[in-house]
Amino acid sequence: MATFSIAGVAGLRPGTMRVVEVSNKKILLLRTSDGQWGAFNASCPHAGAPLEKGALCGTRLICPWHKSCFAASDGAVLEPPSLESLQSYPIEISDDEIRIDLDRTTQKNRSSSHGKLDSRPDQTFAILGGGAAAAAAVRELRALGFAGRLVMISQEQCPPYDRTLLSKMYLAGQADSTQLPLRPETLLADCKVEFLAAEIDCVDAQAHTISFKNGLPILRYDKTLVATGGKPRPLPLPDTESQPFLLRDLKDANRLIAAAEHAKTAVMIGASFISMEVASALRERGLAVTIVNKEKIPLVKQLGAQMGELLLQKHLRAGVSFLSETEVLAIRADGSGSTVKLTNGQELKAGLVVGGIGIQPSTAFLRNVPRNDDQSLSVDSFMRVLGVESVYAAGDLVNFPLAGSNQRVRIEHWRVAQQQAKTAAASMMVLECPYEGIPYFWTYHYGVRYEFFGQIPQPMELYVDGDVEQPKFIAAYLAEDGRCTAFFAANRESETASLLDYMGREGPPSSKTFEAMLKAA
Repeated sequence: MATFSIAGVAGLRPGTMRVVEVSNKKILLLRTSDGQWGAFNASCPHAGAPLEKGALCGTRLICPWHKSCFAASDGAVLEPPSLESLQSYPIEISDDEIRIDLDRTTQKNRSSSHGKLDSRPDQTFAILGGGAAAAAAVRELRALGFAGRLVMISQEQCPPYDRTLLSKMYLAGQADSTQLPLRPETLLADCKVEFLAAEIDCVDAQAHTISFKNGLPILRYDKTLVATGGKPRPLPLPDTESQPFLLRDLKDANRLIAAAEHAKTAVMIGASFISMEVASALRERGLAVTIVNKEKIPLVKQLGAQMGELLLQKHLRAGVSFLSETEVLAIRADGSGSTVKLTNGQELKAGLVVGGIGIQPSTAFLRNVPRNDDQSLSVDSFMRVLGVESVYAAGDLVNFPLAGSNQRVRIEHWRVAQQQAKTAAASMMVLECPYEGIPYFWTYHYGVRYEFFGQIPQPMELYVDGDVEQPKFIAAYLAEDGRCTAFFAANRESETASLLDYMGREGPPSSKTFEAMLKAA
């Protein structure tokens, strides 16, 4: 039993937390709003974020970086991206000291409030895709008590990993391949998942069968989850001599890194989030970068004009050239590089060219499943594909009803895909748990992490608290009725954690509530 004096934590009020060091180990000590104590590992299992910089919101502990959520009572993971619960340490409290037993840890792996359900062991559930949504689905299915056969089918040979790092730290050389696998790395074994590295030829939703292009036997399933995401949209350049690099998976990233090591200049086609993250990473590697975009300001649809301009100026100050309101006509091979011809008459020499004009849903292999014009799948709020039984979908490829609105949307956010996968898993277990998540994503430019969550209203007014140049700010997007329906922020991670939790419980805060929350932080 490790013991330390209470002197350093006597002032720990209900609703607060602090890191203490016990036997050279950092422990997060917290008191919930009702006065209950807890002791946990101090870092988020997903990416190592310092949890004390997050937020303790009632009975929920929220990670600062990517907003994983844990139960403050026992450390159980409640919301992704973490797939692991926190290690919890038994504590004893007396009048003059707190004792923490470092030798008797527990890890509560429940992820649902429904408890374990009865499940038929003779069923087969097929999970199509090997990304974060697929990983979240198998974890949730086993947590809910699914006792049958679980098969995960992926085109990649490797088990699920963090694709968000590819266009950010990995490409910039700030993270290596050992940091990519999703934790826990024993997930597939823990969840008794059969992993098939195979390319699907056809999924026949009427026959409940999956056939493969590499000669594997046909797989029969009872229910299937389509979580194959999207693939980079190719450039509409039929006469081009040279194809640009596209970034989707680890092989793409490694090819791009290899090319960047021998290039001095790069041209980015499009100003999507991935494109601008790649531009930032390539500048970190010392390449001269030009972004070609048909719009005047990047990311207007996602962030609005003012915040889009903010990111544009950051790139310009970092030395990126930005050519707006022009498009690519052709790409010609030119020695060891390329010449990019634009509609404005310019020709750009480039050591490498990268395309980043968005993605298209990967659903072409589906038979007897209705698809939209953009090849997405329409689902209900339970992630059930409309018009077909026993088929569920989650992630970049779904068109779904946005909670609290009359809109149907398709959102390409990593955390959203994981949340939807948990909803789909519950539906596969015949539970009525609608998806009501708040769209959230993060992006990374020149060492700064930016966060966005919510939906931008139209019309809207922007209220900014803090310094956008430092940068340390929160921008609130105000609707006509005075509610803050979306936020964009940098280096205000505790406040954004509290705001995201509030929106999940109470809906968009009023501007007065928002200001009061900032004052209380």
